[in-house]
Amino acid sequence: MPFGLAGKGLEIDLSSGRVVRINSDPDQFEKFLGGRGIATKMFVDRVSPETDPFAPDNPLIFSAGLLSGTLAPGANRTALVTRSPQTGLLTYSTIGGFWGPELKRAGYDTIFIAGIAETPIYLFIRDDLIELRDASHLWGKCVREAGQILGAEHKPLNIQVLCIGPAGEKKVFASSIEHAMGAGAHRAGVGAVMGHKKLKAIVVHGTRDILVANPAELKKTCDHINSKTGPIRDYWRDWPAKNGAWLFNEAMHGNYEEAVIFEDDEEILTNFNKASKMRSAGCFNCGIGCKSVIALPEGRYATVKCMSYFNFMFAVKICDIHFSVRCFELCENYGLDVVSTAYLTGFAIDLYQKGIITRADTGGLELNWGDRQAAYSLIEKIARREDIGDILAYGVVEASRKIGKGAEEHAYHVKKLEPIPYTIDPYSALLSSVGDKPDQTRSEGFIASEGLEYYSPEWRENYVKDGFFSYPKALKPDFESDYEGRDHDYEKIVPFASYDVDKNSLADCTGVCIYWTGFWQYNPILVEDHLKLIEYAAGMPMDEEKAMNAAKCTGIMTRAFNAMAGISRRDDTIHKRFFEKPSGAQKPIIDRERFDAMVSRYYSMRGWNEDGIPSAEELDRLGLEDIRLKLEQKGIL
Repeated sequence: MPFGLAGKGLEIDLSSGRVVRINSDPDQFEKFLGGRGIATKMFVDRVSPETDPFAPDNPLIFSAGLLSGTLAPGANRTALVTRSPQTGLLTYSTIGGFWGPELKRAGYDTIFIAGIAETPIYLFIRDDLIELRDASHLWGKCVREAGQILGAEHKPLNIQVLCIGPAGEKKVFASSIEHAMGAGAHRAGVGAVMGHKKLKAIVVHGTRDILVANPAELKKTCDHINSKTGPIRDYWRDWPAKNGAWLFNEAMHGNYEEAVIFEDDEEILTNFNKASKMRSAGCFNCGIGCKSVIALPEGRYATVKCMSYFNFMFAVKICDIHFSVRCFELCENYGLDVVSTAYLTGFAIDLYQKGIITRADTGGLELNWGDRQAAYSLIEKIARREDIGDILAYGVVEASRKIGKGAEEHAYHVKKLEPIPYTIDPYSALLSSVGDKPDQTRSEGFIASEGLEYYSPEWRENYVKDGFFSYPKALKPDFESDYEGRDHDYEKIVPFASYDVDKNSLADCTGVCIYWTGFWQYNPILVEDHLKLIEYAAGMPMDEEKAMNAAKCTGIMTRAFNAMAGISRRDDTIHKRFFEKPSGAQKPIIDRERFDAMVSRYYSMRGWNEDGIPSAEELDRLGLEDIRLKLEQKGIL
């Protein structure tokens, strides 16, 4: 068995019930490193750009990261790749928690699921036992109840579960696939694909060990990495108080024009932490603890991280974190992506306030800013496809088309997907526009917002000296020189942004959470550390060029498939509003000419042509001649 790998994969046809075990190909894993890389390769090799997202042959591909389940810090993530019913594009999610390591302990690196079951089922995996079992008693149940039933049925096994809720069953485009509290696969309707296949859950239990190539050197490398976690642990321990205050005052830009400014934000957040945050929590083998266990007034608990605190406050204009966390908990239980659902909630209120929809559309529900109960009701209506929720369930673009009456003018999106609730600046505008989904959390780097007490000459000098600068040496002069900030600097941010994409794609392939490798300022795992983890755990000699080529392969395969699905430069943009007025009180208007120049430079750095299509030269350089041939056969190259 190759080091670091479980050694097998599963191919499952839900239509026939056929289950096939395949051997994991060590050469493929050395080139694509597992996780999102392997899953993307499997997808582009076997799925036609003409495949409908709800066709039997649109697969759900789960692929545990190369390092998932090993001693490598934060190595717990599994990639999911499928075709989105909302965007029509190849899309992906990464799942933290404990499910991926458990899958590898059961003996499997990948699961390729095609077909559509006749009746609701769930997949049960326990080492060599693979069964498709009846799930009729689970169908219609919310995520928590379904998980509790499965847990009771499989005692005393400590199972790990992926599960959809009512939203996925009803093919809501905002539906998610949930795992543990605060962990799951989200964005672009991945839960709808699973629901259409009538697959309620995937239950895994494993008893095998994962072998590593050089345990002693791996342990030494992990100890070095863990010794650098102080600053980032301090950051998340205080979240969302002092370190989240800046986010608290960001304006939700996607569903209404006026910014919402909250006063005394730091005091509000500090008091919330003291009263409601019970403890920090983390995923498998993670000492950062980015999640917060929150006590809700109703006597329940929610496990929340990062922007999940804020989405609904921005969307509904309510300065109450308990409200926002309660909305997050509802989304998680119904199996809804919190970003899209918050956006759709605010979008519906905005249309109601403008008179575009009325109580006749909402089932008698009155929609006002600041109305908690209206927000709770909209979440349920979307999840169950009731009244206006049945229209919102198609996502903002299709919903606005169905509503008409000028609703399209208020439907902000990138490639048909609802945006994340941050204000727009050149950095976020670039990385929101050129990806397959507007998901800034996959590309956030050191270039944070201005006013965060960062980027003084002294801070930058100490940052480099302390070993946290995670970019190539060639970019160090730009970092150390005067930098105008992501709000103003259209030039210097492009190479940093491009490297952020590859750095995070590398983590998606190895299964290491990006909070360890590149999401924020004080990431403990630099690229050289990442290379050592790959070599010592998987036994693959690795240099930076080879590792980054694997990451680039993942990105360029995604772009090539989406180009065959119709994406080009015209789609790589942000809503016209942000070229006309600022997205927040402290934000500049995006300069369209400089934005276009920034996109062109990004294309050049990625090896794409001026229309955003991967070039033949770059595909051949990366050993992806088969992808080049597909583009040529389509007449795109």
